[in-house]
Amino acid sequence: MPSICSDICVPFNGPLAIRLPAGAVYPSDYAREIARAAALVPRETS
Repeated sequence: MPSICSDICVPFNGPLAIRLPAGAVYPSDYAREIARAAALVPRETS
């Protein structure tokens, strides 16, 4: 179950929806910020 954490973690459950239009694919206005945030996520190492 996902959780939201700040000072404490609170589990949550709720609906999520996204519309994906058919057609050509272009980076969103937020693609750079999303990539930057994704690069900060710790990766599991072996």
